[in-house]
Amino acid sequence: MQKVCISFLALGWLTPCLFAANQPAQVRLYCQSFQFQPATTRLAGQDYTMELTTASGFSEINGEVAPLYSPDLPTHGALFRLQSPVAPEPITGNIAFDQPEPVDLNANGFDDFFEASQEGGGTALGLFETAIDVGSVTVTWRRAAGSATGTCQVRLTSSTFGQYPSFTHTFQLLEYTGTLGYIPATNIVTGTLKLAQTGQPANLLSGATAMTRVATNRFNQMLLLPGSLVGADGQVLLYAGAGLERDEQTRTNYFGFFEMADGNPKTARADYLDWVLSLDDPNDTNGNGIPDLTDDLAPVGPRRPMLRLTRAPNQLLLNISGEIGITYDVEATPSLSETNWKKSLSITLTNDPQVVALPLPGSASQFWRVGSR
Repeated sequence: MQKVCISFLALGWLTPCLFAANQPAQVRLYCQSFQFQPATTRLAGQDYTMELTTASGFSEINGEVAPLYSPDLPTHGALFRLQSPVAPEPITGNIAFDQPEPVDLNANGFDDFFEASQEGGGTALGLFETAIDVGSVTVTWRRAAGSATGTCQVRLTSSTFGQYPSFTHTFQLLEYTGTLGYIPATNIVTGTLKLAQTGQPANLLSGATAMTRVATNRFNQMLLLPGSLVGADGQVLLYAGAGLERDEQTRTNYFGFFEMADGNPKTARADYLDWVLSLDDPNDTNGNGIPDLTDDLAPVGPRRPMLRLTRAPNQLLLNISGEIGITYDVEATPSLSETNWKKSLSITLTNDPQVVALPLPGSASQFWRVGSR
């Protein structure tokens, strides 16, 4: 009895599919609040300390100096508590002062002061009030390029008591950078965010995301659906849905406001709520100037056929999994070194999978392959 070695090779040559992005989108997520450390000044041999917080009643000192969003006030504000050795009780009140004047030297559409990679600083003004007093504030910001940490010197001038001691606070930008690996579909884009905090790379955030294109302006607007990010310590940060706009100048950047339910869950009070999300997508598969993140999908062809071969009495059974309605050519050769494959048959699938009967080969070995037209 002749022994037959049965082998097969499946090939498909018209098989484009839904694409994943060739490269992940670059992501930057930064908070619009600053995180201030307490500052102590020594004057005439005595220590004066200033603390800043957004926790009402000074229930905790979270260091947050938050955006105020008022045309009648400076850009940022907080509660302050000044410990003075010459006052029987701490001096408490409200303080507000401006961030440095916006600058965009790298022309990417974002204020350099909120980019740790860029230098930032300048002098700005503000005001303060207590239960018995009001006054003016002068601040001097300094932060070097490449650092998320800087200093802010705060000088209070009281309308009643004159100049208070000045305090130099260390402050931090809360910035995360990383990637978004994504897979686009017709109406939704799904992906995974992977971020690390600038200056503290062990502080990681990650999570699955989903975005939908805005039907009336699908190439330029997206809606980030509500979701969550998980930190390296297991803490979960919830975020609300956000609208993302494609930048008209860079054309590859998408940005929008990003609202956290609690940006610093280590504190008892919800704080550090307001963030900005920036996505920069380098992918443009069809070269039409629209990043793949919001571009229409390329036409999808039939999937690659899959083969399974079994032996029955007096014949072989070739099991073809593929697209119904697609015509496949079955070719055979007794040796893989042969360059001329011979077509055995053509079949248009009416089922998936579909079984085709083949005669037993006359040679000791035989190889088959299948491809769509």
